Amino acid sequence: MEHKMNKSSLLLSLLFTFLLAGCQSTAEKIAEQEQRAKVQTNRFNESDAQIKKLESRLAQAKKDQLLYFAPEKLEDAQDSYKDAKEDYDVILADRSEASKSKTQRILRNIQEANRHLDDGYIIKKNAETILAEAFDIHEQLKVLKASLIEPKTFLSLKRDIDEIVEDVADGDLDDARRDTAKLLPLLRAFEIRIVKIKELKTLEGRMAQLEKADADRLAPNTYQKAQSALAGAESTIASDPRNKENIKAAIDKASFFIDRAAVITNAVNELSNLRRSGHEIYLLKR
Repeated sequence: MEHKMNKSSLLLSLLFTFLLAGCQSTAEKIAEQEQRAKVQTNRFNESDAQIKKLESRLAQAKKDQLLYFAPEKLEDAQDSYKDAKEDYDVILADRSEASKSKTQRILRNIQEANRHLDDGYIIKKNAETILAEAFDIHEQLKVLKASLIEPKTFLSLKRDIDEIVEDVADGDLDDARRDTAKLLPLLRAFEIRIVKIKELKTLEGRMAQLEKADADRLAPNTYQKAQSALAGAESTIASDPRNKENIKAAIDKASFFIDRAAVITNAVNELSNLRRSGHEIYLLKR
């Protein structure tokens, strides 16, 4: 009887041990699974954060005109982003796919994309430094609507600027500097010409009317003063085409002398058509 009880106790003890071992094994497996899931989640979260930062940076790069200044670098960055996004989309759909190798590949492609963007911004900075004045004049020409006044010249000069930007993107900085030095005088002269066209067109038309009225013969002194005032306005624009205050004063002065020449020319012309006896009456009426 005692032998049977000992045997039963032994069996119960063994059964308890097996059950306990099984529970421990299950608990360990659950703990391992939870730890693995935690690691995978952390990997995903890191990849997710870096992907979103890169997407934001790519969007900003487009706003910063990297497509214009460094199109190849932007394209390379976008290609690296697409490679990273391909792996990212897999782990986005299933976190268990967030293996160490896959997430490392994602981060490596993101780093590569950021390097391309960094290079693109360096190119942009170089272009903006070398072409600072050219860009400034081009913007002023846009304000002046030069593309509507002399479209062919405007487009030709814009193409010259674009070619220099391409030189900078290719790393040909010396060529870019040399070509910019040649281009700037043309841009400055074009800005002056556009301002003259806009500001002096009316005055030049009135001077042409004076010529048709023989002002240079009928009223040579006042006509000469009108010519000098107009030349002064042209000179003022040439010296500083953006000094609106000085330009306005010079134009007002030229307008005054042109008006005066027109009045005197008309008066002399009318007098010449009157008999000498009527000159006094004519002058008294004025």
